[in-house]
Amino acid sequence: MKRATLLVPSGPIADPSKRHLWIVVSNINSNQKVIWFPVCSVKQGRYHDPSCILTKGEHPFLTKASSWVDYNFGMEFSASEIKKKVKSGDYEFKGPIDVEVFDRVIAGMSKSTRVPMRLKNLLDAEKG
Repeated sequence: MKRATLLVPSGPIADPSKRHLWIVVSNINSNQKVIWFPVCSVKQGRYHDPSCILTKGEHPFLTKASSWVDYNFGMEFSASEIKKKVKSGDYEFKGPIDVEVFDRVIAGMSKSTRVPMRLKNLLDAEKG
């Protein structure tokens, strides 16, 4: 599952077409969970973490000039639940992210002060 990208509903229930891209950054751990982070559009005049900026075309879903990985909202999530939601159509699998882009996402975690410490510790444990 590592490097998988998925479109996940993010809007109000009344607008199920509003989705965010999420990137899986870990293998399935002993708890049968993965760690993933959402990607958000950079909006003029609004805060964004500059630790990892993605640009239009670096993933087929990225159609705005700039997007950012929102490390603050990363989470550990059930791998089986992700698979179930993809199968039901609630989530849409968008393929693996390019290796170079993935490496930048990982490098951004070291720069960002917004990654929850629990997730940093889990990812460090995965590295060994």
